[in-house]
Amino acid sequence: MATFIPRNRYLKIQRQPSVEDTVEDLGLVLPTSYEAPKNTHEVVCIMELSPDPKPSFYQGQRAVVVSQMIEDIEVEGKIVSVVLENYVIGVLSDTDSTA
Repeated sequence: MATFIPRNRYLKIQRQPSVEDTVEDLGLVLPTSYEAPKNTHEVVCIMELSPDPKPSFYQGQRAVVVSQMIEDIEVEGKIVSVVLENYVIGVLSDTDSTA
Protein backbone atom coordinates (compact mmCIF):
# COMPACT_ATOMS: atom_id res chain seq x y z
CA MET A 1 0.00 0.00 0.00
CA ALA A 2 1.29 3.45 -0.92
CA THR A 3 2.02 6.17 1.65
CA PHE A 4 0.38 9.57 1.17
CA ILE A 5 2.95 12.39 1.25
CA PRO A 6 1.56 15.95 1.19
CA ARG A 7 2.90 18.52 -1.28
CA ASN A 8 2.33 22.19 -2.24
CA ARG A 9 2.12 23.54 1.32
CA TYR A 10 -0.48 20.97 2.43
CA LEU A 11 -0.35 19.47 5.91
CA LYS A 12 -1.60 15.94 6.55
CA ILE A 13 -3.69 16.21 9.71
CA GLN A 14 -5.66 14.08 12.12
CA ARG A 15 -8.96 15.49 13.32
CA GLN A 16 -9.52 15.48 17.08
CA PRO A 17 -12.79 14.13 18.51
CA SER A 18 -15.38 16.86 18.94
CA VAL A 19 -17.70 17.22 21.92
CA GLU A 20 -20.53 15.90 19.73
CA ASP A 21 -18.53 12.74 19.06
CA THR A 22 -17.77 12.12 22.73
CA VAL A 23 -21.17 12.89 24.30
CA GLU A 24 -23.42 9.89 24.69
CA ASP A 25 -26.90 9.88 23.19
CA LEU A 26 -29.15 11.89 25.49
CA GLY A 27 -32.34 10.31 24.14
CA LEU A 28 -33.68 13.50 22.58
CA VAL A 29 -35.96 13.25 19.57
CA LEU A 30 -35.02 15.75 16.87
CA PRO A 31 -36.50 16.37 13.43
CA THR A 32 -34.78 14.42 10.65
CA SER A 33 -33.88 17.69 8.95
CA TYR A 34 -31.99 18.95 12.04
CA GLU A 35 -28.29 19.65 11.55
CA ALA A 36 -26.09 20.39 14.54
CA PRO A 37 -24.31 23.74 14.27
CA LYS A 38 -20.83 23.36 12.85
CA ASN A 39 -17.81 24.94 14.46
CA THR A 40 -15.94 27.43 12.35
CA HIS A 41 -12.60 26.18 13.71
CA GLU A 42 -11.32 22.90 15.08
CA VAL A 43 -8.21 21.50 16.73
CA VAL A 44 -6.18 19.05 14.65
CA CYS A 45 -2.88 17.23 15.04
CA ILE A 46 -0.29 17.77 12.29
CA MET A 47 0.76 14.30 11.18
CA GLU A 48 3.00 15.03 8.21
CA LEU A 49 4.41 18.11 6.48
CA SER A 50 4.89 18.91 2.85
CA PRO A 51 8.64 19.34 2.23
CA ASP A 52 8.05 22.96 1.24
CA PRO A 53 6.18 24.48 4.24
CA LYS A 54 7.68 27.07 6.50
CA PRO A 55 9.53 25.49 9.43
CA SER A 56 7.02 26.96 11.91
CA PHE A 57 5.15 23.63 12.11
CA TYR A 58 6.33 20.21 13.25
CA GLN A 59 4.95 16.69 13.22
CA GLY A 60 2.71 15.96 16.21
CA GLN A 61 1.95 19.64 16.87
CA ARG A 62 -1.67 20.57 17.63
CA ALA A 63 -3.10 23.44 15.64
CA VAL A 64 -6.38 25.34 15.20
CA VAL A 65 -7.58 25.41 11.58
CA VAL A 66 -10.56 26.69 9.60
CA SER A 67 -12.89 23.66 9.56
CA GLN A 68 -14.40 24.35 6.15
CA MET A 69 -10.96 24.23 4.54
CA ILE A 70 -10.15 20.68 5.66
CA GLU A 71 -10.23 18.29 2.73
CA ASP A 72 -10.99 14.60 3.34
CA ILE A 73 -9.59 12.55 0.47
CA GLU A 74 -10.05 8.82 -0.11
CA VAL A 75 -6.75 7.21 -1.09
CA GLU A 76 -6.67 3.44 -1.63
CA GLY A 77 -9.67 2.93 0.64
CA LYS A 78 -8.38 5.14 3.48
CA ILE A 79 -9.47 8.68 4.34
CA VAL A 80 -6.63 11.23 4.48
CA SER A 81 -7.36 14.70 5.90
CA VAL A 82 -5.31 17.65 4.63
CA VAL A 83 -5.36 21.43 4.97
CA LEU A 84 -3.26 24.16 3.40
CA GLU A 85 -0.81 25.70 5.87
CA ASN A 86 -2.30 29.18 5.42
CA TYR A 87 -5.56 27.95 7.03
CA VAL A 88 -3.75 27.27 10.30
CA ILE A 89 -5.00 30.02 12.63
CA GLY A 90 -2.59 29.16 15.45
CA VAL A 91 -0.85 26.37 17.31
CA LEU A 92 -1.37 25.07 20.83
CA SER A 93 1.46 25.32 23.34
CA ASP A 94 1.75 23.72 26.75
CA THR A 95 3.82 26.64 28.01
CA ASP A 96 2.50 30.10 28.85
CA SER A 97 4.31 32.57 26.60
CA THR A 98 2.76 35.61 28.34
CA ALA A 99 4.74 35.10 31.57
